[in-house]
Formats: sequence, structure tokens, C-alpha cells
Amino acid sequence: MNNINLIGHCIGGNLAIAANIIASKSIKTLTLLTCPWDFSHFFYVKMLHQYLKLDAYVENLPLIPKIHIQILFFLLFPDYFQVKLDKFFSLTSEKEQELAFRIENWLMSGHDIPSSTYNQIMQNILGENMFMNLKWKIDGTVIDPSVINCPVYIVAAKNDQIVPESSILSLQKLFKNSTLIEVPGGHISYLINNKLTELFKSLSFPITR
Repeated sequence: MNNINLIGHCIGGNLAIAANIIASKSIKTLTLLTCPWDFSHFFYVKMLHQYLKLDAYVENLPLIPKIHIQILFFLLFPDYFQVKLDKFFSLTSEKEQELAFRIENWLMSGHDIPSSTYNQIMQNILGENMFMNLKWKIDGTVIDPSVINCPVYIVAAKNDQIVPESSILSLQKLFKNSTLIEVPGGHISYLINNKLTELFKSLSFPITR
């Protein structure tokens, strides 16, 4: 299969970058939706995580409960929970309320993950910031975005609490041929209710042609 317009959201974007490097001849364009690269914004989460000794409650479990992962995201922006509640109760439109519920449902979804996977995330991605420091290797190949030659489209959400623009900009500067598109909304809200499809059409993205 050739001439693939590859697209990835969040960590799926990181996997798309790796796929492009490993199978570059098959990829026509690469689109990254709020894809994190620099995880230094998780510094305080790591400090709190260690101080509170959160892993003491799960270290002997074969599967890490999804609620444990959600707690880590809560530590990333604890003050935002009250902001989110205030915003929801200020909504008067049923359509806006439905959208808020759909976003929250996505945030609360997910699955338990193997402890080995969790440990790799904590050590490699958060601890060593392996993407940013080019320590990520697959079969000996360093996953370095600077070797990608195809056009790259990068979407950053202005109100993204999980992947701030600073994390994305550190990635964009590595590409030879990239376009940064800023959109209103948060990490998931800009994807709901066909917003992304409308955006792509308005910008004549290759994947909508």
C-alpha cells in the first residue's frame, strides 16, 4: 500500500511518526492532531506522583486500573476541575450540554493497562522524556522527526490542557516541511461534532480530497 495520508491523534501521532520513519516510501502526508513531543510540562505531576507515593497502591497489580491513570491527569491541572464544573453549569444550550457530556465520556473512558506498559510510560516517556531527547528506538532505528521528508500538518488546540502548544512546537521545529494549524477548543472538543472534518475541508487537507 502506497500514497497513504497518515493521521494520528495524541500518542497515536507519535506512533504515526514512527511508522513514517520506518515505512517512509509508503507515506504521502502526515497529519498530527495535538501530538505531544516534549513532556516537560509533566514535571510537577512526576514530583507529586513520587511525593504521594501513588504507585504503592498498584505496584503488585498485573493491571493498572484506568482510574489510576485519570488521577495522574487530574494532578496535571487540579484547579481545572472546578473551572470545568462552573463552565458546565453555566451552559444553557442543550447542544452544548450534550457536547460537554460527550467530552467527559471520552475522558472517563479507557481501559486498564498492563503494569509493564504503565512502568514504561512512567520511566521512558515521563521520566526520561524519550521523544524529546531522541531516545526512542524501534529495532535500532532512532525515531527522529527531522528525517521525515513528506508534508506534515500539525494541529494544536488553543485550550488543550493535556498537550500544550509548547509541547507541540518543540516537535514542529524538527520537521523539514510542516504546517501548524491552531484551532479553538481542548484536547478532544475540537474533534467532536464533525468539527475536524469541517476544518480539514476549509483548509483543503489532502485527506479530504
